[in-house]
Amino acid sequence: MFLKLIAYEGPIKMGLSYRGLSSHGEFVEVKTAALLVIEEALVLLVVEMEIEEDEVLEKWDDVEMEVEVEEGVVEEGDGDDGDLDVVVCSGTLIFKHAQSDAVVHQKVQPPKPREIDEPTPQRNELPPIASCRDASRLTCGFSADGASISTWNGVRRLLDSDFPSHAVACTKPELPRYNTRKISTTKYFEITSSIHLRKRHLPSPKDESWWNGSAGVIFSNTTGVPMANWLNTIPNDGLIAYRGLLNIERVLLTSPKALSEVLTLRSYDFIKPTQVVSTLGRILGVGVLLAEGDEHKFQRKHLMPAFAFRHIKDLYPIFWGKARENVHKIEEFVVAGGVKKENIPNNVPEAVDGDKSVAVVEVGSWAQRATLDIIGLAGMGKDFGAVEDDNTLLSRTYRSIFKPTRQAIILGILSVFFPSWLVSRLPVKRNDDIAAAAGTIRKVCREMIEEKKKKLEKKELTDVDILSVALESGAFTSENLVDQMMTFLAAGHETTASSMTWALYMLCLHPDVQTRLRAEIREHLPSLDTDTDVTSQQIDHMPYLNAVCSEVLRYYPPVPLTPRITANDTTILGKRIPKGTRVMLVPYAVNRSRELWGPDADKFNPDRWMPSENNPQSANGGAPSNYAFLTFLHGPRGCIGQGFAKSEFACLLAAWVGRFEFQINDVRELDEANMEIKGGVTARPAKGLYVKTKVVPGW
Repeated sequence: MFLKLIAYEGPIKMGLSYRGLSSHGEFVEVKTAALLVIEEALVLLVVEMEIEEDEVLEKWDDVEMEVEVEEGVVEEGDGDDGDLDVVVCSGTLIFKHAQSDAVVHQKVQPPKPREIDEPTPQRNELPPIASCRDASRLTCGFSADGASISTWNGVRRLLDSDFPSHAVACTKPELPRYNTRKISTTKYFEITSSIHLRKRHLPSPKDESWWNGSAGVIFSNTTGVPMANWLNTIPNDGLIAYRGLLNIERVLLTSPKALSEVLTLRSYDFIKPTQVVSTLGRILGVGVLLAEGDEHKFQRKHLMPAFAFRHIKDLYPIFWGKARENVHKIEEFVVAGGVKKENIPNNVPEAVDGDKSVAVVEVGSWAQRATLDIIGLAGMGKDFGAVEDDNTLLSRTYRSIFKPTRQAIILGILSVFFPSWLVSRLPVKRNDDIAAAAGTIRKVCREMIEEKKKKLEKKELTDVDILSVALESGAFTSENLVDQMMTFLAAGHETTASSMTWALYMLCLHPDVQTRLRAEIREHLPSLDTDTDVTSQQIDHMPYLNAVCSEVLRYYPPVPLTPRITANDTTILGKRIPKGTRVMLVPYAVNRSRELWGPDADKFNPDRWMPSENNPQSANGGAPSNYAFLTFLHGPRGCIGQGFAKSEFACLLAAWVGRFEFQINDVRELDEANMEIKGGVTARPAKGLYVKTKVVPGW
């Protein structure tokens, strides 16, 4: 039952207090951690080593390292709450100092687990029970050395009239566990009984319409808000069933255990609905974001090197350079008077007059211009010039397709009931706009790919952008590369622009946070009036900047809801979920779960991410599980560009807040309840975010 280890070289940080994941999802202090590629998925390998104080490793604290694994075998095991851990069980780890020739070989040989030796009961020995509610899972498997295990605990016979009297289920047994800071070597699999625990046993919202479920509540609220209310008010064990449009049943995931099953343990059993793929595919292409199964595994494997930390750290000059250019253009815009009063929606007397150091700016559009240029440079090695001119071809194109419209909403609803090919052919302006935009974007991508190919043929390709890495892998056809570039162009700039918009909104609502953040930025980063670049180490060592970024991503996830559909009959938390059932992943709701985040879950509080003696879980935002933070999802289908997005976001926010002070223009929006939100691909303020922007001298 061993998995073969795929040898992998990648950057890690060596140190005596490196953060790693325990088997139940919390962060722990470990001696060293390494990223490995196992079964084509990126996982965190946690290894503890005994290191004497005078050994050379201590001198390598916070220094980038290289790691290889020789002759290793890997085993899977479940943590205490069922989360999947993957750990090395034997072999040699080779750590190399990135700036010298020093090498350390570390043998790894974990303890073997004891076998469970219990007889399997005969069916005629089963004690009776009067209800199917206690039915759970039968667990069998193998020990780490391949010996057979048969376990049982609390075996029941079901006498419910819905099931045959001889049906059998077993509750989950106690398998051997190890300290979560040590290497776990338990490997077992689960055989789920075929008993159908119907969705009528799941808790549901009250007062649903007899014909339209909760659709009225869902469509009359911001995306994710009804689910957040249900999650916090309906008692549940990880699943809530509700009915959507025309009573179509959905299952909402609310607990780390449920999320780990869907996102990590059986991620490819839960696929994106066809209508979602068809609709988004017109804009995004069918790249790594929308691909499924083996195709997704293949694409992710060959794109991962472009998103490795050692690659991302080399992109910081691009992030900071564009942030600097962006700030200088905004400053010019402020001095010129900013947005004209007649162009400000619901203009109010608060709009500024006279003072040339203050003007009203719609920050969302400026953020989009910066992030489009960044993904152009970092993704394709091309500056689209959007910061300099917001009327460039791609700027206009993306502005038109990302703008939320009533037609877009109607077409989205129609795609639930009619084939996507039919909906996309309806003679309406929205379809015409998308078709024209898709053609434009594909043309731009093809031209850049051909240009890169010519460089590659002449052996002149020295760029470090995503497209260059993908081309050099030789794994993709030209059309598949077009799809990948469409994915990264659209998703890569729209989501970060959304996060920047919400960050500025939160800083306007919390001026004390804004002031504190500006002080840290000015203390640690060079002025934007110099040509000095920043490094990943500088950004990483700014705790409050990173805390604010993490809290914004928690509080306002750019993509508040992601649907999945079961590809086959399956189970979640032991409950049978039929093929074709919609399973809802709602970052907006999980990120505001009071059970996971505490009573202030619905409050913006960056301090929850700040390290302190009273907050040992600060790296996890104080939450008990990493699944409490769902913004980037988790597992094989987690966001491949998570590290890229966080780094870009931190650089942009630091540059903006370091130079400007922001205040809401319309004081009515100081109450979050008055902020109208609409979503296309991402959730954004419906009418834009207009803020008074003041140049703060001294940096």
